[in-house]
Amino acid sequence: MRIADRVVLMRKGRIVQSGPPEELYRKPVDLEAARFFCDVNEIACAIVDGQAQSAIGHFPAEGLANGPGSLCIRPQGIKLLPPGEGIAGRVQSSRFLGEMILLDLNVQGLERPIQARVREFSVVSRSRDVGITIDFDEVLVFSHEHA
Repeated sequence: MRIADRVVLMRKGRIVQSGPPEELYRKPVDLEAARFFCDVNEIACAIVDGQAQSAIGHFPAEGLANGPGSLCIRPQGIKLLPPGEGIAGRVQSSRFLGEMILLDLNVQGLERPIQARVREFSVVSRSRDVGITIDFDEVLVFSHEHA
């Protein structure tokens, strides 16, 4: 079943972005559009020479002006690793969602927990240490220059 071949996103009576649904999801024009299409973990970053530098790592930010920005990671883009591998994290809480589990993860250097949607049912206990890796296909970077 297909919802639409083309989506038009409007804000305050003006067209912000239009195109096929997957294009708007994968390449939202701005942070508000990204928030509209899915949940994201927003992390402050500094954009320096095509890289978004954050407490959770460095990510490509090609074509964006140097300065402050927002690194957005979709919850499904956070993958779990054994403790001691990748980025160190700790399970703060977990919620069973049927085929998925929604985790709140504490990561050193971040003020707020980040959310992950995972299928790893064995990682549900609170205060369990985990490793984290991030799927770059689920990362968006936005410059605050146009905010």
